Amino acid sequence: VLAWCDDLFLQSHQLSKWITDYVDLEESLAVGSIAQELLAHSAALMGTVGLTALDRDERVFRRSSDEWFPSASSRLPEHDWSGTVARCFLLNRAMLTLREHLVFPGGTRAQRLAEVINAEQNLHAQHWERWIAIFESEAHLRDEFAASFDVAATDAADLFGAPESPVTDELFDADRRSSAHRRCWAGIREILDRHGHVVPDVPDDPRPRASGGAFVDEVIRELRFARGADGESHYKVYQ
Repeated sequence: VLAWCDDLFLQSHQLSKWITDYVDLEESLAVGSIAQELLAHSAALMGTVGLTALDRDERVFRRSSDEWFPSASSRLPEHDWSGTVARCFLLNRAMLTLREHLVFPGGTRAQRLAEVINAEQNLHAQHWERWIAIFESEAHLRDEFAASFDVAATDAADLFGAPESPVTDELFDADRRSSAHRRCWAGIREILDRHGHVVPDVPDDPRPRASGGAFVDEVIRELRFARGADGESHYKVYQ
């Protein structure tokens, strides 16, 4: 479950760059909102599995890249809007599937958090599907998106995969991961078929997640530019 928090955090961090490197002003504002919500969803999920605010800072600022286990699809391509849409769409669809297979303990508060996350992810789904429809509207856009989607889909085959860890995830075991993987990709094919796009073949079972590597190293350097490895501020607030 914490590996999914890595995915949400990393997409949030990268999407925030589109606030200034924007497609248009209105889209910049929308993407900024989505980035904030992904960050909040990551934090909420960490809290639901028992992490405190200090634990969250520890995970983000002090882990080395080999302790992160994001999906390969979490890396958004620089200055490539079609590739960004493809990868955000895939993570969103996976999140919407995950909610059907994952039940957290914790009673009313956890249930309310889940309802908020579900509602916001449903809005994200409408946003990314709108862009898929836009890409389908003209031949050159359709070809560009199809090429981006093929690469993104190959990377996203690990979304429901387990991190390479000796710890057993009791909330989301191997059978549930495989079932969720197949259900998710069936839904993705249905949506892409509706918009005239073909989904490439994906394995019947999810590919295991690998550790972060150079991509996460790059993100960690960006994070520590403003805050150090122990979370201290490298900036001042002026009033």
